Amino acid sequence: MREKAVKSLENILNVVTGTAYSDIKEVCREFEIFSDKKKCIRNIAKLGFSVGISIPPYVLVHEFMHAGAAKLLGADKIKISLDNSVGGGLLEKFMPVQGENLLFEEKCFGYCDWRGLNKVEETLTLYAPYLLTPIGISIMYAGIRKKNIYLTGVGMLVGIKPLLDLGFRASFDLSQFGMNIYYGLSNYFFFPENPGEVTRIACMLGTMAGTYYVSKKIVKGVGRGFERLRIKNKQ
Repeated sequence: MREKAVKSLENILNVVTGTAYSDIKEVCREFEIFSDKKKCIRNIAKLGFSVGISIPPYVLVHEFMHAGAAKLLGADKIKISLDNSVGGGLLEKFMPVQGENLLFEEKCFGYCDWRGLNKVEETLTLYAPYLLTPIGISIMYAGIRKKNIYLTGVGMLVGIKPLLDLGFRASFDLSQFGMNIYYGLSNYFFFPENPGEVTRIACMLGTMAGTYYVSKKIVKGVGRGFERLRIKNKQ
């Protein structure tokens, strides 16, 4: 009975996260995160280190993808702000960015602001960085295959971070990560009298799951294509 309940919960998590949950389980299994106490602490530290050193370049690329999409769609007054902890103060000397103390004030490492876009263009601009998801998943899978936990950590940041972003924004308060998902799902399932709120949350969660699911299919499809090509060339 207990195993059936756990399996049902895992199925729900897989649906909500677009199968990211199964990938996270695979990472934990491959690097013995929970099966060996000593390896658990060591490998969590390694994952944390790889994610930590990858955050500054990831944030920079993420915000420039917003800015690039906004520029292509005709926006004006584009402004990129980066927290000083990810090098905003240093980078503003060389790049069109502004260093600020965002982490404690805005609860984020960076943001991009713009003017002059309609709702459709705004949505496309907001979504632009999530095109990195297939790249992140590819890096994560490569890290798992090579048993390289540092590479896996980088892939998890690039591939799963956008998924978490969209999930957290289901309730607009990025400072309350865990509660965002809780309140978002609560509003969706238990307070349907507000159709606008329900639609917004459904779109966020649908986009979140759909982005990861489609990205995973693309990565696996490309991988199978290269494998067939490799086998064909050997014959």
